[in-house]
Amino acid sequence: TASRGQGREGRGVDAVPRRWSGGKDRGGGGTPALAGPGRMKGPDRPDIVRLGRVSDEEKWALLAAADVLVLPSRLESLGIVLLEAWQMGTPVLVPLANPVTSGQVMRSEGGAIYDEDAFDDALDAVLDEGRERGVQAREWVRAECSWDAFDRRLEHLLELVG
Repeated sequence: TASRGQGREGRGVDAVPRRWSGGKDRGGGGTPALAGPGRMKGPDRPDIVRLGRVSDEEKWALLAAADVLVLPSRLESLGIVLLEAWQMGTPVLVPLANPVTSGQVMRSEGGAIYDEDAFDDALDAVLDEGRERGVQAREWVRAECSWDAFDRRLEHLLELVG
């Protein structure tokens, strides 16, 4: 499991260790790896790896190896790391409280959306499906986020105003 964020107010990374304990106590497996710039608050625990800032090479390796990427931020305006995870076929988990990232997940069907009371259930659902949703979202990224898709939308916009 991987989580990414800066640990600032609203990014939500600080809550991952607290949420993880609930899942771990229920018999969950895996090791969360927290990666990203900035300080991440919370207790040091042997069952959670805090990587901090990682190189691009390390980031891509982590995304490829992760069972799921958790982006707990309520403030992201565009979850680029979601697109990166999907390029690697990795499903994602995002909060319902963020309409932008939850919208990306709904459109791509590339993971699950959780509210504060159902984090464990959403995580279990994504893990039970394996990489299926991530692989599906990889195709969505190719179709919707490629330069060709951008060019098609721009040409359509120009036709509308021209």
